[in-house]
Amino acid sequence: MPRCARTCLTALALAGCVLTAGCGPFGGGGGELTKEELIAQGDEICQRGRDQYLELQKNPPQTAQASAALTSKLIEITEAEIADLRDLDAPAASEDALNAYLEAREAGVDVLREGLAAAQDQDSQAYAEAQAKIAEGQVHRARLAEEVGFTECSRPLSAG
Repeated sequence: MPRCARTCLTALALAGCVLTAGCGPFGGGGGELTKEELIAQGDEICQRGRDQYLELQKNPPQTAQASAALTSKLIEITEAEIADLRDLDAPAASEDALNAYLEAREAGVDVLREGLAAAQDQDSQAYAEAQAKIAEGQVHRARLAEEVGFTECSRPLSAG
């Protein structure tokens, strides 16, 4: 068999392994996490998102356009955080609590979208109302995060 054909077959076999068995750098393959692993990995994801939030909010927006840009970035960060948390293979005992927490986070994204639309429409009243709704849900999201066992997720940004 020509050398190129052997190399191609080897590459195809490795790709098949990654896609079907979850091996290699792109496969899950790790199996279900322990509760401690879920908490550690979830807190790490949330800390990254929190750091990004804090960095963006160092310079508060002064215009509706800047508020829209900030809110859009916050939505992106939050959606990535939720996706990363959903990708964790939670132990069965933690699944319900994690799903409840993620549903609350998704509801928060919906409110952020309301704020984005308000900022884009230059409707400062609606923007302020969306911010108030996000703040109102903070305690609920924090409680749900605690039920999973997270300590970094949904902490108020003002907390050190």
